[in-house]
Amino acid sequence: MLDFLLNYITLGVSVLVFIASLVLFFTKKKKLSSIYQHSLLVLIGFLLLYFGFIAVVSMAFDSAPSVEPMPISVLHSNTTPMQLDLEVIL
Repeated sequence: MLDFLLNYITLGVSVLVFIASLVLFFTKKKKLSSIYQHSLLVLIGFLLLYFGFIAVVSMAFDSAPSVEPMPISVLHSNTTPMQLDLEVIL
């Protein structure tokens, strides 16, 4: 279920629906019946909750590595990255 909610296509379609519903709500506010206005407000509220969920998940499960990446040769040798930097400079 989380794969579906975090899918780029799902997110893109929900942004388009959100923009379309906002435009429809504010441009046709006087012409829409109250049931359609309330339906649009419920849809906008639901999409705002979805975008908030996406923001929380994005912040909580950040994909930044916790450790600085190192080349494989450094991991398999006895030299430290600092020694390699000094060898390159000299």
